[in-house]
Amino acid sequence: MAIKFNSILGTLLVVVAAVLLHVSEVQGGRKIVINGDAWVDIPNVQDPKIVEVGRFAIREINKEAKTELVFQKVISGQSQIKSTEATINFQLLISALDRDSPHYYKVVVSDKEQGKSRNLTSFKECTKFDEDIYMCQ
Repeated sequence: MAIKFNSILGTLLVVVAAVLLHVSEVQGGRKIVINGDAWVDIPNVQDPKIVEVGRFAIREINKEAKTELVFQKVISGQSQIKSTEATINFQLLISALDRDSPHYYKVVVSDKEQGKSRNLTSFKECTKFDEDIYMCQ
């Protein structure tokens, strides 16, 4: 009985810690959503955690599409917490090189249990990209 209680308590603590970490990262005039379907702007897309999610997305695109894209940077992004699933979804706009030619991708990555399980849920190459307003069409 004590073992089951400890694993449940441990899981709960991980979820609470993930939510608090995410909330602390998005403060600074942006809306804070602890649970729900709302997307929140990521204030620092150069954060190493966000960059690693972007690199993961490019690696997965290369596997699925049999390409040889080279990750450049995360241009912008949003996150969405699903605390009931212990998941953070990332929607990122990424630049990558394909034979020295820049390409832009809008990707969604699902990150469970703080990186232990990641999944590229969608990716779309931008047919038109406006660098002034970071719009992907």
